[in-house]
Amino acid sequence: VDYRKLREEAEQIRENHPSSDPASSSEKSPPETDTEKVVASLWSEILRVDTIHRNDDFFTLGGHSLAGLRLFTRLQDRYGIDLPLATLFQASTVGSLSARIDARLEKQPVETKELNLLTEIRNGDPDETPLFLVHGGDGGTLFYKDFADQLSFPGPVYTIEAPILIDPDYRAIETNMEKTAERYLHQIRQKFPEQSIHLGGYSFGGTVAYAMACQLQETSTPVDSLILFDTPNPAREHEFKNGFSGRLVSDWKSQSDEALLKQITRFGVHLIEGFQNKVEYLNHIRTLKKDHGDTLDLPEHLKILKIQEEHRKLIEGFAPSAYEGRVYLFRALIQSGAFEFNRSMGWNNLISDLEVNDVTGNHETIFNEPHVRTLRSRCSEI
Repeated sequence: VDYRKLREEAEQIRENHPSSDPASSSEKSPPETDTEKVVASLWSEILRVDTIHRNDDFFTLGGHSLAGLRLFTRLQDRYGIDLPLATLFQASTVGSLSARIDARLEKQPVETKELNLLTEIRNGDPDETPLFLVHGGDGGTLFYKDFADQLSFPGPVYTIEAPILIDPDYRAIETNMEKTAERYLHQIRQKFPEQSIHLGGYSFGGTVAYAMACQLQETSTPVDSLILFDTPNPAREHEFKNGFSGRLVSDWKSQSDEALLKQITRFGVHLIEGFQNKVEYLNHIRTLKKDHGDTLDLPEHLKILKIQEEHRKLIEGFAPSAYEGRVYLFRALIQSGAFEFNRSMGWNNLISDLEVNDVTGNHETIFNEPHVRTLRSRCSEI
C-alpha cells in the first residue's frame, strides 16, 4: 500500500475543497402553518440560528446526525409520530418536513403495524440492482448523505434505520444479531421480492450487513456485493485490543514526542472524566427507570448512549460464520491506538474473497469532507 500517495491525495482534496458557505434559500418566506412554526422554533434552538425560514435546508444550516436525533426526539415527544430520522433525506426544509408531519398525523394507524425502516435517499434506475446501507452504532443514517449524493452508482440507494430510533419502546436486547438481520431482510424482500441486492454498512452496521449477507447466501438470491466500511470482525476484536502500554507503543510509532505527551495528558484527563460521566450516566438511567419504567423515552443526550449500549450487547453475542461471496472492506488509513488490527481487520479467517481498500481519515471521519470524496471514488470503482 502506497501510504504516502494516500496522504498526498488527502492533502490535495483538502486544498481543492471549497470552504462551506451556508447558502440561503432564494425564498425568505416565514413559517406559515402551526407545524412549520414549531419545526422552525426547534431548528432555531438546536442549530443555533436566530431566524429560520420555511425553505431553509437542515443540512445547509449545519444539521448533522446528532442534531437530527435531537430534533426527532422532540418531534416524537410533541406529536407522538414514528417518522424515521432518515425522513430528512427526502424532506430537509421546514416546509417539506412539516408537510410530512401533518400527513403522518392525518393517517395515524389505529392498530400497531410494522415500522418502515427503509428510506430511498437517492433515485436510480429501477432496473438496476439497489444498494442498501445499514445504520451505524447510534442507529441513524444521516452520515451517508454526502457519500450517496454524488456516488457513481446506477441503481437506487436506500438506508436502513434502527427501529429503536423510530419506536422508543423497541428493545434491541430482546433480540439478537441474527434476528435483527432477518427483520431487515424481511423489509427489503417486501419491496424487492426476487431481485439481487448490494449491501453495505459502517462499523456496527457493517456487522449487521455481514449477518444479512450470510443469511442470503443460503437462498437463491445472494448478495451481489457486500461493502464493509471500517468494520472489524467482532469475534476477534479482543485479539487486537491494546492495553494502555500497547496504545502508547502504537501512538509512539505514529506521532511526534510532543504530540504523544499531549495525548498521554489528555488520556489521563479523559480517564477521570470518563469514569465520572459513566457513574453519572448510570445513576441518571436508574433514576429514569425508577420514575418512568424501563422505556427508552430518554432525553436526547442520553438516548444515543443507550442506543449504542444496546447495539454493543448485540455485537457481544454474535459469532459470525464464514462467507463465500465477494466482500469489499474500506479501511480507515488512520487506525485508533486502541486496536492493532491486521489489514483485514480480522476477517481473513472467514472471507476467502476479500478486497481491502485503504481510505483517508480515521474511523470517525471517513464519511466527512474531505475524506468522503476518497471513499466515494473508491466505491465507484467497484
